[in-house]
Amino acid sequence: YQRRVREKTVIKIKKNKNIKFDHKNKYINQMEITVNNFKEKFEEISIAIKESTFISIDTELSGIHMPTNDYHDHMQLRYSQLRQCVTSFLLAQFGLCVWRWDLTTNELTAQPFNFYLYPTRDTCFTSQSSSLKFLAQHSFDFNKWISQGIPYLSHSQEEEMEAKRKKYIAIPEKDRPFIEKQMKKIAEWMHYSSDDSIK
Repeated sequence: YQRRVREKTVIKIKKNKNIKFDHKNKYINQMEITVNNFKEKFEEISIAIKESTFISIDTELSGIHMPTNDYHDHMQLRYSQLRQCVTSFLLAQFGLCVWRWDLTTNELTAQPFNFYLYPTRDTCFTSQSSSLKFLAQHSFDFNKWISQGIPYLSHSQEEEMEAKRKKYIAIPEKDRPFIEKQMKKIAEWMHYSSDDSIK
């Protein structure tokens, strides 16, 4: 579809292999990114972001309970209330749309990516029945979400894991020769093994 912006400038949303439109000009197909193709598509996504004019994002959560509107609230309080509501739910899907403006043709090209996300750790989370029903009505694939969702950590979980990684277990001096000998054997075995998956 297209709409006139200035007197001689027209924005066109171009059809390409990643975007299809129905008669109402809505996306009906996006490039789905799951744990199965994330590594394969990572470079393509990175390049698309670097070459973009701007990007837009969207999220699907397990719930979306919003605080009561109070127009007397200042911006910081409003933001804190919204943040508290959002963090109690699980991020199920992350939508990224990369937009590129072509100065020569006055065309704006959209390239959408849809990421299924599922937490790395065993996580307890809140859900909202109306939100789950909304997702189901809009063809959200719950099986794909659980079985093929890209694993992720929150900032606090990442910091906790990094702190644990930096800790080490002291090896008693009497056990050190044995452990070093076994480590050397394992390194040699991996070096000369013909099985690439072991490396």
